[in-house]
Amino acid sequence: MDAAGAPATAQTWPAHTVVDCDAAASGGMPPLDSADGAPAPLPPWMEDWRAALAHRAQRRHGGVDIGALLAGPQHADALRRLLNRLTRTRLCIAIYRLPASPTHGLESGLVLHLEPPAAMLFEASAAPLPPELARLVATAPAVYLSGVRCFERALGRAPPTLPLAPPPPPADARFTFAELFAGIGGFRLGLEALGGVCTFASELDPFAAATYRLNWPEASSAAALVLGDISWVQANDVPPFDIITGGFPCQTFSVRGDQAGCAIRSNDWRGALYLEMIRLLQQRRPKGFLFENVVGLVLLDVSTIYMYACMRIYRYRYRYRYR
Repeated sequence: MDAAGAPATAQTWPAHTVVDCDAAASGGMPPLDSADGAPAPLPPWMEDWRAALAHRAQRRHGGVDIGALLAGPQHADALRRLLNRLTRTRLCIAIYRLPASPTHGLESGLVLHLEPPAAMLFEASAAPLPPELARLVATAPAVYLSGVRCFERALGRAPPTLPLAPPPPPADARFTFAELFAGIGGFRLGLEALGGVCTFASELDPFAAATYRLNWPEASSAAALVLGDISWVQANDVPPFDIITGGFPCQTFSVRGDQAGCAIRSNDWRGALYLEMIRLLQQRRPKGFLFENVVGLVLLDVSTIYMYACMRIYRYRYRYRYR
């Protein structure tokens, strides 16, 4: 939908406005730039953006597989439809109009932000792209940028509730902390009683986030709460913190769920979201962490995720224990 609430079309993409994946115009596969399927040269604006955002992929960014596609408006809907078909699900692929390219100020096309099942198609180094996707990417052309997240300041989009210069914590604060998968604020309730100050909280579920704000009305100002997906936020955009907490989704480990573990499936990748907490450990190196989940995390056959997480944590020189 555009800013006025009207459906966006393939020809009119409002700048910096998200386009719902099913509001985009339909009409089948647009014509490719090369009738014989030969790779098309990258337009200058695409080269400009690729160079400006290359640093996101220069080292393993951590977290779940995440990235973005650069494409022209005439090919965005074809890419979206093909990715949905290849992943066998209805992904919500956010599509934005790019501003002028950063180095040369060139008029640019669109950016498609990919959820993990679609990003995995490009991130899996051991497997080639599916032939249909490889052909469309080469001939459109389109460029995949690993590690580019939906809230990317270089693209002109910062997290909506995070100020550029967050207020410093009170002088009498014993420590600061950030809450991931905050729910209604259980960790905050305990840590504030110990003298901690929350500097950041993230919760995807709108009802849980609304309850959180009722419990802590200041959550929209001094201690910002980002209502949305933590995988959309760059680690360096999170305000400073001493401790990171999180109870990542337990459904795929619980005996009440399907016990699928950490596999990223086309319709459910909640079990892999522990990687987002490790991403912040890796990139921000806080003084400590406090993570929580159900007992199935260490008891089920899929508990190799626990050993893998421990190995990653140990590699970053953290000592840990569980109980």
